[in-house]
Amino acid sequence: MLDYFRKHAKSRAVKAFYIVISLTFIAGFGGLLTRSSCGGEPTDPGTVATVAGKPIHLREVQTAADRLRERIEAQMGGNVDPKMLKMFRIQTQAVEQLVDEALLLEGARQAKIHVSDEDVVRAIRESPFFARDDGTFSAEKYHSLLKANGYSPAAYEEDERRRLSLVRFQDLAMASAVVSDAAAEERYRLQNERVELAYLSFDPAKLEEGIAEPDAAALQAFFDGHRDQFKAPARVKVAFVTIDSKTIEADVKIEDDDVRARYERDSKRYEQPETVSAHHILVSVKPDANEEEAELAKAKADDILSRLEAGGDFAEEAKRSSDDPSNKDRGGDLGSFPRGRMAKPFEDAAFGATAGELVGPVRTQFGFHVIRVDRHDPGRTVPLAEVEDAIRRTLVSEKAQKLAEARANSLRKEILERGASADWKAIADGKKLASGEGGPAAAGEPIDGARQLTEAALKVKVGEWTEPVRTGKGFQLGKVLEREEERPLSLDEARDAAIKAYETAQALATARANAESARQKLAGGASIETVASEVGSSAQNTGPMALTAPSVPGLGADPALVSEAQKLDEAHRVSTQPVEVGGKIVVLAFGKRSLADGGDPTKHKDGVEAAKRQMEAEQQQLVHHALVERLKTQVQVSYNAELMKQLAED
Repeated sequence: MLDYFRKHAKSRAVKAFYIVISLTFIAGFGGLLTRSSCGGEPTDPGTVATVAGKPIHLREVQTAADRLRERIEAQMGGNVDPKMLKMFRIQTQAVEQLVDEALLLEGARQAKIHVSDEDVVRAIRESPFFARDDGTFSAEKYHSLLKANGYSPAAYEEDERRRLSLVRFQDLAMASAVVSDAAAEERYRLQNERVELAYLSFDPAKLEEGIAEPDAAALQAFFDGHRDQFKAPARVKVAFVTIDSKTIEADVKIEDDDVRARYERDSKRYEQPETVSAHHILVSVKPDANEEEAELAKAKADDILSRLEAGGDFAEEAKRSSDDPSNKDRGGDLGSFPRGRMAKPFEDAAFGATAGELVGPVRTQFGFHVIRVDRHDPGRTVPLAEVEDAIRRTLVSEKAQKLAEARANSLRKEILERGASADWKAIADGKKLASGEGGPAAAGEPIDGARQLTEAALKVKVGEWTEPVRTGKGFQLGKVLEREEERPLSLDEARDAAIKAYETAQALATARANAESARQKLAGGASIETVASEVGSSAQNTGPMALTAPSVPGLGADPALVSEAQKLDEAHRVSTQPVEVGGKIVVLAFGKRSLADGGDPTKHKDGVEAAKRQMEAEQQQLVHHALVERLKTQVQVSYNAELMKQLAED
């Protein structure tokens, strides 16, 4: 049950301090800047936070942030756009990670978790990182690896002692993360069972043509009951000045040193890993297969390889023989992949082959693979010369935007300082800035092609200037010349819209009534085909869907719809009410129930075990999170607000 946490406990043992919380956990913890802290701020300017009086230094945060960045880039295939990386809040996540780790270490100390010297020695001697090929401990490898990674034996052994104390402390907490066989059976049942639903759909739009135009009294009554729908929105007429960043770019000079600095800052972005492009054919082998079954599978793979070596068409052979449903229809095409993406034996074979070479059969946990390597691209770092122009253009654009914003703020300040009588247009002309007038425009409608300018103008009064707003043209600021406030429309002004709204409402009411009538007939025992024929429609089918599915196939993920679908079974064969989804009114009816595993007892047993492992991992996450949160209420934690602000902005 504790494999999940032990796996994380042992990862990066050579290079890193023990990382308690996986990336999944970190993403869910929220921002530190909004969390209240206990105690005062750290006094050391290089200390980001303290936990139980022990400092967490900026250099530790930077090291942890680098690890997180590497992990994210590895999970996303490398070369991640820096703007996307910024969304992960890597610096503040690193602080959270280190604070949580320190909290757990303090918890282990308070729980009097003891790790002896013998425990540390045993863990190091059993580590695969320091093992010879025969699996025995190598002191020479131990010392050389530590030296290569900048560790002294004493420092590494102390880190290992801390790691072991954390593992033991978590083991104590995880003892409560128990999942019963009955709960696992129920989870698997929900995951394994499939239900098919039939449904009738009633489209109000198709009924609108048959709705009679209302007489004066009916229209007036409808209008009176829906006056909030008929309003003239607030509108503004605006004079504007544009500081076009594109015109500024021509005067922006970027030094070669600036280009090189940006290249070095984003160096990981230009690292292209070694990749292989390949096709494969899989002859699957069950995890619990006996030796005879494995030999039969290998013989089949050998036979496939022989046919290919004799000139057979790989794509056709894959379509005919491969057990990998994800790509057999594409001739076994795996595309391009870096190291670390595939199973190790598969990876070793593929990366060890040359383009055009057939390799195999290669045994992995999935079975036997016959591989054709199509292309082998060595990894490289894109040289500065290849990206210099692109980097320079980026730097020019960034600097021009900053200059445009600064000039816009300066212009606004100058206009305001000269007072209401200032000739703003003469000021703009003197600076050779484009200007004009636009509107009246309401929210969502552009002025000079920019909705942002309209939105800014709607926030100020007549005669006032907006703050500079960034638009597609650079930065613009506007002066509100005229303003029409939102007002209710009279029936005469809104007549056409009111008639249309009346007809739409009547069509919707008719569709709902028709759907409810059909629902009642189904509840009374009529078949869905009979009811469909009576209403001039046809019954549709969802196909098999899981009981826990977040959406209904063919209809969508509307919560009310999913809720009605999940209520249906042999005893409740019709939805309790029609559901409006996607502009249509739908009535659901139960069809039949089936099992995804086809009733196979072996698949059932394996499925229950997999469900249990999944539930244990979920329970462990919950217990782990609760443990950390409890420690936060018991252990004094403080943050350096200024440093935290800087880290959040980086």
